Amino acid sequence: MAEEARQLAQTLRELTEITGMSLERLHQALRDRGLRYDVSRSSLSGLINARTQRPKQAVIRAMYELAAESAKTSGSVLPMGWEELEALRIRVCARPARLCVECRKPVAGRGTGAVPALPVPASEGDRQYGADEWLPMPALLEHIHAGRTEDAAGILRFIGALSDAPEVALAVRACRAAGLCEEAEGVLYYAQMQRGREQLATLAYEFLLHGQHQDAQRVLAASLGVQVSVPVPAPGP
Repeated sequence: MAEEARQLAQTLRELTEITGMSLERLHQALRDRGLRYDVSRSSLSGLINARTQRPKQAVIRAMYELAAESAKTSGSVLPMGWEELEALRIRVCARPARLCVECRKPVAGRGTGAVPALPVPASEGDRQYGADEWLPMPALLEHIHAGRTEDAAGILRFIGALSDAPEVALAVRACRAAGLCEEAEGVLYYAQMQRGREQLATLAYEFLLHGQHQDAQRVLAASLGVQVSVPVPAPGP
C-alpha cells in the first residue's frame, strides 16, 4: 500500500470518528447530501481501509464537511484542512495499488494500463481480491507485517465500534479464517465496549445467522451485563 493511501484511510477514519456516526448512519448522511449514486456501505468500508483506488472528491468533501460540522459542537480538532486532504486524495488517485490475496504483495503492472500480471500463475491458486472477501483484510495484514500496531488497532476499533452488525460478523470470520485470532477478539472487544444492549442483540443475531454460536453467546452475555473475558488488543508504540 502506498503511504499516501494509508494516510488517507487513517484520516478518513479519524473524520468518521469525529462525526460519531456508524458506517450505516454515515452512509445515510451522505445519501442525504445527494450522493446516492456515488457511495454505498461497502464502498465506504473500502474507502476508510485504503481499498478504493480512485476515491471521489465529492465523497471525501462530504465526509470532511460532516466532521467539520460535528467538530464545531464537540470541540474536536480535524486531522487536517480541506486543501491538504484534497491534495492527498489527488496523490492517491495518481498511485493506484492492487494487492494479491494469496501473497499480499502489490500486483505487477500497477498504473500502466495493461492487464496486471499476478505474482504466481492463476493455476497455482493465486487470485484477485473478490467482492465476497472482507475488504480491510489486506490493509490489516500489511499493518501487522510492518509492525504498525497502532494502525492495525485503529482498523479493529473502527470496525468493532462503528460498523454495522454484518460487517462486524464478517470481520470476525475473516480474521479467524486468516489465523488472526487476537485480531478477531479485538473486533469483539470494541463491539462489546461501544454498543448498547439492543445493538448487541442485533449483532448476536447476525452471528447466529452465520453459525458463529460461540460469538453470539458471548455478545448476548455482554448485553445482559455478564462478565466476558476478551483480550484487549496490544496498543501501538
